[in-house]
Amino acid sequence: MIEGSEPLLSNKTTGRVSFREIVSKFDTKKYFSADGLVEYPSIKLLARVYFSAMFNAGFQERVFSSCKTVMGVDQAMMHMDHLEMKALVLQNAELIRQGII
Repeated sequence: MIEGSEPLLSNKTTGRVSFREIVSKFDTKKYFSADGLVEYPSIKLLARVYFSAMFNAGFQERVFSSCKTVMGVDQAMMHMDHLEMKALVLQNAELIRQGII
């Protein structure tokens, strides 16, 4: 048991501790800031991105919404490059109409 951690609860039937139970009690950010930076310096940049806070998910929601509109029911097998181009055109349609881009 790690100092300061909550006790793990085992399954009453099997007596085993589930992976989900272990993960829910482990503070990854605390571990990495205390020990992980020293033990795994090569992934410092990845950890910084992973632990960064997303203040607003609006950007991702707009992207998914645009891709849903672009793909549609009849175009489920569209190649990814083609989907990207159509989504960019959809998102920038007004700027294209105005001649800005």
